[in-house]
Amino acid sequence: MRRKKISVLLSIIFMIVLLGNSMVVQGQTYKGWQREQLAGKWSGYYYASQGKTALILQIKSVNASGKVEAVFNFSEHPDNRGVPSGSYTMTGTYDFVNNKLVLNGSSWIDQPSGYYFVDLKGNVNLSNGVISGTTNNYAGLHLTKGVVPYDSASQYDNYTGEGMKPLTVTTPEMDNRIISSSKEEIKGSSYPLLQARAVAVKETSFKVKWNRIPGATKYLIYGNKCGRKNKYQYIKETTKTFYKAKKMKKNRFYKYLVVAVMDNRVISVSKTVHVGTKTKQNPTKVSVDNKSIILTNSGPGSTYKVKYRILGTNLKQHRGIRCETDNVNVATVTNKGKIKAVGAGRCNVYIYAQNGVSAKIKVTVLQ
Repeated sequence: MRRKKISVLLSIIFMIVLLGNSMVVQGQTYKGWQREQLAGKWSGYYYASQGKTALILQIKSVNASGKVEAVFNFSEHPDNRGVPSGSYTMTGTYDFVNNKLVLNGSSWIDQPSGYYFVDLKGNVNLSNGVISGTTNNYAGLHLTKGVVPYDSASQYDNYTGEGMKPLTVTTPEMDNRIISSSKEEIKGSSYPLLQARAVAVKETSFKVKWNRIPGATKYLIYGNKCGRKNKYQYIKETTKTFYKAKKMKKNRFYKYLVVAVMDNRVISVSKTVHVGTKTKQNPTKVSVDNKSIILTNSGPGSTYKVKYRILGTNLKQHRGIRCETDNVNVATVTNKGKIKAVGAGRCNVYIYAQNGVSAKIKVTVLQ
């Protein structure tokens, strides 16, 4: 009987040891997954004394004890032009249990005059690929896994932005999608990132201009005469942020779009720019009643109807006014201009005409 009890006791101890070893192995596997997911490039924006700033954080290594080495690359954001570019190395720690990331500036790689290190504290959601938190106690840090330059969002499928998966379309796939399409708006296109628009319009020439996107290695330009029967044609690639169309026909409408590319992957596709070489046919400005609004998260005051006007004379309509938000997790907007609060935070709503001229409304949603 005693031998039987000892045998049972040994069996229990053996099972506990096996279970413990199994848990250790599983823990190591999970920690390995955490390290793998945390390493790599994260992109979006943060706030500091200079205001909203674009950021690409490259986490170079994460060891088993949670030591982290990274590179902090910052540059201007389309909401805050004129911020110089710079970069520096960082070291810090990652808490595997609480998913907390702390990074401190270490040494400058490229230091703009008058700039100092910004330290970072973030809450990491590895499943969703999001880091949110503070920089030097400024709230508003938001990064998405991958090179997704500005954390914007839209109502369109596959759009690169907050709460949505980055575009995974390769350059050849997007090229085929564009040149084979009979529609003038391409699936996945959006306005807030590139903000493509026509400028310097003359009788036989004009420029298509767009915003530079950090991380983009080149821009592809497509265009043709307006009309569904006239499919897009590939024109050229460039590293500049404008394209000058020359020797165009007088009194003719054209359509253009721009694709931002990093290596062989598409970052963003612009909305179609419709431009006429009869200059008075083009909108000159979009005017809105309020350039900033405050909404509540629910109940009265959770919606707002935009009042806007397209300025210009003798306009020829190719596409109606469009409205787009750069963060659907804060607010959505219809093309009729109805803004609806979704969650606490800040975003921008763009109201843009067929040639890309636009007005911006800053939206703050209170909890």
